Order: sequence, then C-alpha cells, then structure tokens
Amino acid sequence: LSAEKPNVTVVLKGLNSEYWELMAAGARKGFEDFGINGKVIAPSDGSTVEEQDRFLEQVLMESPDGLIIAPIYPDNISSPLEDFVEQDIPVILLDTDVTWEDKTAYVGTDNIALGRRAGALLGSQLQPGNEVAILGVDTNSPVASDRIKGAKISLQSVGIEIVAEGVDVFSEPLQVKEDLKTILDEHPNLKGIIATND
Repeated sequence: LSAEKPNVTVVLKGLNSEYWELMAAGARKGFEDFGINGKVIAPSDGSTVEEQDRFLEQVLMESPDGLIIAPIYPDNISSPLEDFVEQDIPVILLDTDVTWEDKTAYVGTDNIALGRRAGALLGSQLQPGNEVAILGVDTNSPVASDRIKGAKISLQSVGIEIVAEGVDVFSEPLQVKEDLKTILDEHPNLKGIIATND
C-alpha cells in the first residue's frame, strides 16, 4: 500500500511583493518534488496580526500534518501556535524567527549577519566620515531591526556616519519617495543608502 501524501499548509505574510511570490513558488515546487499535498495562503493586505490569526484558526480546523508560517509580528504568534503543538502538528517558522521552544525549526536568514554584509559592502565603497542613510523601521520587525543592527556595526567600524534612518519602507511607494527626498534635501552630501527591504 502506498502511504498517503502528507498535508502541509504554508502561511506567508502576504503575496504583495516579488519576494513573497518567490517564496510561494518555491513552496509549491517543494510540494511537487516531495509528493506533498500542500497549499500556500496569505493575508490579502499582507500585514495584520488579526488576519493571520484568522488564517491560523482555519488551518487548525483542517488539521494539517505540518504548518510552515512566516509570522507577521513574532511577539504575538507563539500562543496561537501552541494549539498546533497540542495537536502534535509540527510548526516550522519561515523568514522570521521567534524565541519559542516548541518550534520544530526555523528556515531563514541570519539577519544581523546579512546587515553586517550590507554595511561592509557599502562601507567598502566609501571613505571614513562619509554620510549614509538606513531605510527601514525596526518597530515590530525583528527582521528589519536585526538588519539595521548589523549594518550599523559594519558602517560604524569603518568610520561611516549614519545621518538618517527610520523611513518606513512598507509605506506606499510615493510616501517612501517623499521621505527619501526629504533625507536627500537635508543631507546633500549623502554618499550611500541601505534599505532593509526591497
């Protein structure tokens, strides 16, 4: 007798960027390659904890064999995931890690190391005393926070001055453009920019 294919659900933060579309495509390819009955779901607006929680309630009722989730705001995610653990459903965290002892695994980037590499690359193109900006807001986002932290370590170690930071790269594109224009007007000698998100 052939074993039944496992059912796996992937809950992403959204499908509103090329990054998440690629993640979804990769998951679907993995389902195909490994003989898994899988589906990928994501909140339509890509950013509310409430909508992701509703998705989790729905997924729990379906009792999948495994859950893969990219938590939107990790501080709020572990208690809804405990229900999966109680039903012996493994939970794999994707993209954003959570300090939670019951996770099965984390699959993603070491964002401090990534930020350090970005800072080192930009720093290698500049001279001590040059001015740069870091675009990204670390509020509620350990991904952005860790990337900013890593970039600052590398930039400051080679004497680069960070003169502006804090633009919310998740704002509407026109708002990001306005915020960047303000930074450029206030810092005409700006020599580089690091963004925590595309």
